[in-house]
Amino acid sequence: MGLFLTSGVVSAQEEQTKDQVQTMEQNQVQTQTATQEQELIQNMVQTQNRERFKASLNEEQIEILENQEMTREQKKLAFEESLSVEQREMLQVQNQEQNRVGEATGGQQAGEQNKEQLKTQVREQNRENTGTQTQEGQMQQVRENYQHNQGGTNGGKN
Repeated sequence: MGLFLTSGVVSAQEEQTKDQVQTMEQNQVQTQTATQEQELIQNMVQTQNRERFKASLNEEQIEILENQEMTREQKKLAFEESLSVEQREMLQVQNQEQNRVGEATGGQQAGEQNKEQLKTQVREQNRENTGTQTQEGQMQQVRENYQHNQGGTNGGKN
């Protein structure tokens, strides 16, 4: 009888674990969908900002960027010196957007790691519970057998 109760409790725990995993997977899908939509919007904004910045370049700045005789460092210094206040602000906004996107992506990866840790914890807890319940069930069965045998022995002596 104790063995049947144990298997019923284990089945209930397995169902609970399945429900927890299913809920976590649904949450992950929703999060991924929202993240993908947000990334798409951010990519569109970044593209628009980049195009607006390119359109703001004057002839001198384009010549600096296309110059084959200057080193990369020389180009960078000359280009930075040629930027107007408005262009500097545009670049600053672009950099802030890129930093936000990087942080959001890092947060998503951390969330996935937390999900995996949670799954592992649930599995370990269920293993521990199953093992404990199995042991308890076995101990209960031993007690019942012992009591049954004691009752039979005492009945024979009476």
